[in-house]
Order: sequence, then structure tokens, then C-alpha cells
Amino acid sequence: ARGLAFGTRQLSSLGTHWESRSLGTASVSAGIALRDYGLGARLGGQAAVTHQTDRDHLSVRFLHAPGGSQGFALAQDQVQIDARRQVTDRLLVDFSGGITKDANNVFTEIASRNVSLGSRFQYTERTSIGVRVSSQSLDASSGLVGFGGFGAEQRGFSMSAQSMFEEWRFGGETSVNTVTRRTDLFSGGTDAVSAGQAQLGVSAGRNLRELGGVSFGAGVSRTGAG
Repeated sequence: ARGLAFGTRQLSSLGTHWESRSLGTASVSAGIALRDYGLGARLGGQAAVTHQTDRDHLSVRFLHAPGGSQGFALAQDQVQIDARRQVTDRLLVDFSGGITKDANNVFTEIASRNVSLGSRFQYTERTSIGVRVSSQSLDASSGLVGFGGFGAEQRGFSMSAQSMFEEWRFGGETSVNTVTRRTDLFSGGTDAVSAGQAQLGVSAGRNLRELGGVSFGAGVSRTGAG
């Protein structure tokens, strides 16, 4: 498959995309684009490899984008991995992780990382339970005088449940996180603040056939003093 795209917003691009036929359980795709983001036009590209079976899914994606997102960065590089395995008929395990790096006129590098691992268990035919652990971080370093570096980290655990009762769908989720924010001082020291977060949410909804659907939800969140 081949495609051609052109955009005329703050960030303009002209490119083409190619996707291979199925190579057994795998497929490959790639694309290139000439991106004009105010500081000149440069060539960017992306590539992805996907493996798919009835019980397994794995995709790896690489991206290089001059101009970053809407011209914010001079360049953005990204690697993203998504994996899923149906261990049994009732147990599904999935993983996602990635890293994104930006460079701009102020910070020599802004790097964000995320890792998430979760599983979902089909308790009964109409009820499922899920658990997930996750970690996210952001680090920025500056090469200019008058701009310090900063960073943030978040780690957490969440648990969710969803059940069907007649035509209604009920769900609930609770999560506990720790958040740390760091600022590099001009004196050479580091100022760090940490706090805990707890969230609880419930929802209910149902389909109304030709009329669409209706849903209700409520939640509460609490953040401890840092």
C-alpha cells in the first residue's frame, strides 16, 4: 500500500508511506516525509515491524521527525514497543514502553520514558479484573546560561474491574501513585519534592441501540503534600 499526504498548518510536510504484504505472521511498514518547520526543510522518516498471531501481538516503531510536534522542537526521535499475549483463554498480559527525545533552542535534550505492564483476567463470562504497574519519567537539560534543568518521575499501581448486568456496563478503577519533581538550581544543588496520589473512579453505561448510548461516571482524587 502506498499513500501521499500534504499538510499546511504550522508544520508542513510532504511524504509517502509504504506497507508490505503479510510475511507470514510479520509485516513491515516505512515512510519518509520532507518537513518544513520554519528553520528549513529536512527529511524525516518512520519504520515499524509488526508480528501478529491469534494469541500474540508485537510491534516496534521508530520515528525521526525534524521540527518535532508542530514546530516546538528542532527534532524528535521516538522508539515505541507494544506487546500483548493471550496466556490462557481468561488471562491477557500486555506491555508497552517507549522513549521520546526532543531537542530545541533552549534545552539540549528533553527525554521522556514510559513503561507499563498489565494483565486482565476474565473472572466470569461477564466480569473482568485488571491490574497494571507503570513508571514514567521526564528529564530536561539545558546548555544555556539562565536556564536550569528539571525532571519528574511517577510510579504507580492500578486495579480495575468491569462487569455486565443485563444491558448495563459497570466499572471501577483505583490507583496509587508517587510523584517526584526535581529542579536543578543554579548554585549546583537540586531541589526535589515528592507526593503521593490516590484516585478512585466508578462508571456505568449502556447502549440504546439506534439512539446511541448513555454513560455516568464519578471520581475522587487526592494528592498528599510534597
